[in-house]
Amino acid sequence: MSQGYRSPTVSEEPSQIAVESANVAFDTPGDARYGNAAVAEQLNRASKSAPLPRPGAPATKAEALARHRRNCARVDALLRSALAQEVDPAQSHLSRTNLLRNSAQWIQEVAQLQVLSPTHDSHLRPIGDDETAYFDNRQFGLGGAADYGDAHSTDGIEVMFTGQMGGMGSGIMTLVDPMLYSEGDLVETLIHESQHAADQHQSAWLANKDVDGSTTVAQTPYYNLHMSEFRAYWLENPEGGNGDDYSPSSESAPAPVTVTAKSSDPQTQQTFSKTVQTSFANARQHDIFMHMFNERSDGIYFGDDGWTQDYAYLPHFYAFDPAYKQMVDRYTVPTSGNAINSPRIQALSAALSGPDWRIQWDALDDLDRNYLAGPQAEPFWHAAIGPLGPDGALALRNEVRGSVFTGPSVPTVKVVSGDTLFKLADRFLHDGERWPEIFALNDQLTSPDVIVPGATLRMPSQ
Repeated sequence: MSQGYRSPTVSEEPSQIAVESANVAFDTPGDARYGNAAVAEQLNRASKSAPLPRPGAPATKAEALARHRRNCARVDALLRSALAQEVDPAQSHLSRTNLLRNSAQWIQEVAQLQVLSPTHDSHLRPIGDDETAYFDNRQFGLGGAADYGDAHSTDGIEVMFTGQMGGMGSGIMTLVDPMLYSEGDLVETLIHESQHAADQHQSAWLANKDVDGSTTVAQTPYYNLHMSEFRAYWLENPEGGNGDDYSPSSESAPAPVTVTAKSSDPQTQQTFSKTVQTSFANARQHDIFMHMFNERSDGIYFGDDGWTQDYAYLPHFYAFDPAYKQMVDRYTVPTSGNAINSPRIQALSAALSGPDWRIQWDALDDLDRNYLAGPQAEPFWHAAIGPLGPDGALALRNEVRGSVFTGPSVPTVKVVSGDTLFKLADRFLHDGERWPEIFALNDQLTSPDVIVPGATLRMPSQ
């Protein structure tokens, strides 16, 4: 089960978080649609009459397998490029290059990677019209000989809403049909999904809030889930840079928005509703909420079959649970023990309770130290008080404050085989059409069609 799959409208279901959060048990009906258990259930549905192939689906199994190989090759090229880059400590989490490099290292060192491609026969499978069957969820890495059976087989098949781009859950990074998306969109997805794991929203940075099983009172996983999603959207693109879909955090929030949710009493079967107004501090906070809100005309976000749409838990609990609304309203800027997706900070946080944590401390790079010296890393230091004690955590924090890198920031990228100026602009600037700016900044380039692997190129601002 995945923590969530990302698409232009992202689907993040809380079932896995419910299992892994500390001693909080609850049920989320309907979320099994993402897994093999759901496929088996869907195979019992009545067959469609005269089904039509999904738009853009491969026509044959041979074409599907070839498409999967191209998908893996594309991801391989992107990760090779990301791992070749030098970090810019002065830019910290405001640099797409920094976050991409760390996200690639996260995949290399912490998470398993799974690339999924569409089957040729989704329309023949008893799944929803808005769903697609992908393969091969048994294969990890980029070298596996992925395959799948006929429309009556669920082995290796993952069923998702059509158009989802990726996900992170249970230590598995999933990328879905990468060939459909630009390099910039894939980078955005890698950063977003890696942040879900790096922020440790299920354990280290956040306290638990145990409540009863009421469907109108949010449990701990839903608190953590919103904060994790909020951080991932905020950080997936540098604020104000190309690809950033949200307003600046320096702007005041626009006029309040009305949120109405309806629910039914399981005993009386009567429907009741509640209406509240948003109360946000800045425009970026408002925009991310509205991206996740996706208002329904019927106001029903939790029904007999569970959550009715992506992020349905947000308007539901925002309306019904005053404490949850207060949390959402007050979470104005993301704070995280690891907002730069660093596997080294992850290793350090895990080692603090043991005798050899200094080994992980010494392994931090300048980017890690700069981040930990800043105010955004407050949750890391709060968590460090437990194993190190207040004095020990303060001494370590003072130590990292004395080693901050403050040199000039000159954005550069290193070229790898297969790169073009258009790819570099798309990957690192989220806009391939900005390639002439790269060409103009680098006098050593005699032609925009010739760049040499291993070369370092200056880049315009992101």
